[in-house]
Amino acid sequence: MSFVKEMIGHSMDLWEGYVSHPFLQELTSGALPQEKLKRYIVQDSLYLREYARIFAVGLLKAPSMQDMAHLSSLISGTVQGEYLTRDRYLREFGVKDWEAESLLPENQAYLDYMMGEAQRGELPEIFAAVLPCMLSYCYIGRELMRRYPEQVAASPYADLIQDYGSDSYYELCRSDAAYADTLYGPLSLERKAHLKEIFRTASDYEMKFWDMSYREET
Repeated sequence: MSFVKEMIGHSMDLWEGYVSHPFLQELTSGALPQEKLKRYIVQDSLYLREYARIFAVGLLKAPSMQDMAHLSSLISGTVQGEYLTRDRYLREFGVKDWEAESLLPENQAYLDYMMGEAQRGELPEIFAAVLPCMLSYCYIGRELMRRYPEQVAASPYADLIQDYGSDSYYELCRSDAAYADTLYGPLSLERKAHLKEIFRTASDYEMKFWDMSYREET
């Protein structure tokens, strides 16, 4: 069995909670207030900027050219791919200086956790920390489209859901999971148990990210 699938299974109770989260339910129905979406888009754009830097740490630790090529593609995909949909919303909301915005505490804590694992560990630890973001978005997109096809199609935010529920994103995630599995194959059971906990902790931070996006400002 794929070890990535084992890690997902270890955290599936958290992933199921994403789909029923109020933010994603309102995103699907189109009822999400624009200010809540704006807060999410700004924070997620800041997140993606730092997320790419975590892959860059992996690039420094990559043992082979093949590893370097894969990490380089992930940096490029994050900076030039995932950001594009958010850029449309940033322009629509009139946000020109989003990079000057402060990271909210939940966002900062999540990024600090991933960066800490990246700096302390090697590629197996880095991928255990970053995969929950990548793969859970695929899970969320596909589950929302499967469970609520008519609502998604009619939502003004359909593009955000459909980007992650698309076959092309699914294939990208399959490729990244397959690459990660090549890192995990020869590892000890003790190290794999630790990697499962890294994956679960990052999955918990994903839930806190949705909470952050939905909470009222104080």
